[in-house]
Amino acid sequence: MVSHGTGGRWLVALITAAALALAAVPAALADSAAYMRWWNTLSPEQMVAALHGDKATEAQAAAAKKMYKDLDAETKKLVDAAGKSIYGEGGFDSVGAWWESLDCRLMRVAAGDGITADPASPFCAHYPGSGKAKIMDEASTKWVDVVGQALLGRSDPGKYPK
Repeated sequence: MVSHGTGGRWLVALITAAALALAAVPAALADSAAYMRWWNTLSPEQMVAALHGDKATEAQAAAAKKMYKDLDAETKKLVDAAGKSIYGEGGFDSVGAWWESLDCRLMRVAAGDGITADPASPFCAHYPGSGKAKIMDEASTKWVDVVGQALLGRSDPGKYPK
């Protein structure tokens, strides 16, 4: 026999907590999907560079050179942290708008070029149309479009600037 006293309140509280937890799942999955798409566009060498720069141990390099679904828990945490850093608040209308939201260090992470700011990197440059000095060359822009479209879930880079 079920009592409807405190047991009933406990059941309602449990159901409410479960419903709230499930309501938060889509946002978490969306972020992970964005990070997964970005990560899976990188080559194995770019994966290592995006997480560890040129300072990876042999074990770190081996752990990083995997598709997102195959990453161990610790490496996945690093990828998600990197993804969160480069994704920022989201809501970008184009790859160019996203790229211009990044600083030099994050530009390199996003491109799989390293983890430190290096003005000599071809990726530490502005998106064409920004009107700022040091515009990316054509090859770098094409790669930024690939990783940006993956991260943002776009089928094209979008119009920049608007």
